[in-house]
Amino acid sequence: GEINGNTQTFVSWSWKAGGSASTVTNGMTQISDTSVNSNISRSVNTTAKFSIFTYTGTGNASKIQHGLAVTPEMFWIKCRDSTQGWHVWHKNLDTTNKGYTILNNGQKYETFSDFRIWGSNSFPDATHLMVGTHDGTNKLNDDYVGYAFAGVEGYSKFDKYEGQNDTNNAFIYLGFKPSLFICKNIDTGTDGATQSDWLIFDNIRNPFNDTSANYLKANENAVEATLDLDFMASGVKIRSTDLSIGTAETFIYMAWAETPYFGNNNRAR
Repeated sequence: GEINGNTQTFVSWSWKAGGSASTVTNGMTQISDTSVNSNISRSVNTTAKFSIFTYTGTGNASKIQHGLAVTPEMFWIKCRDSTQGWHVWHKNLDTTNKGYTILNNGQKYETFSDFRIWGSNSFPDATHLMVGTHDGTNKLNDDYVGYAFAGVEGYSKFDKYEGQNDTNNAFIYLGFKPSLFICKNIDTGTDGATQSDWLIFDNIRNPFNDTSANYLKANENAVEATLDLDFMASGVKIRSTDLSIGTAETFIYMAWAETPYFGNNNRAR
């Protein structure tokens, strides 16, 4: 019923990685003892700057080879053996305390003074992303899956914008016409009345602009609803004052292009 219910309408979004996964020997290294390594499984698209990886938790702060060859701007990690949430790192979260947010709830973001989620030694770099000791990212012997992204000019962008609490709201310059746009308020959001949702818009459900755009919430199983937003030739125009998209607060976003050209008219395949 949730993926193929009779007469129900569905939407999906897909990213192409690098084909079948392969083993990366010693792809995960404990930070406190670099002689302790373990293998990971990984598939990487170095052109589109997207990778999928799986690993088994060590219970110790570790670094994982993401394969992008550039510093990731966002990554998601999910424990496959427990009900832990989808932990999300985005470059525009609180970098002082290594903030993170959870894809399946409406909280603004969380910080941990002991850095349990992402570890304490350093931020992601062109080779590694970090995981700490928290059950959501690195419990001993639990299995995990991760998705890492970096922006590619003309194809994808990960950044933030400031809402203006006006129907003539922010214009977000992307440098391309988007096919998919996901945003999240990071100033407001707790479970309950002040929840600020993860909103998902795309050009298949919204083929025309200057109209109320259909969206779904990544953090809820609610039915589709509408807000005023336009996909423009070079970005996104917000026309709503809604808490989850247009109030006078800070929002992170991720976006991918309808026609992903970059460099000398090369497709980002």
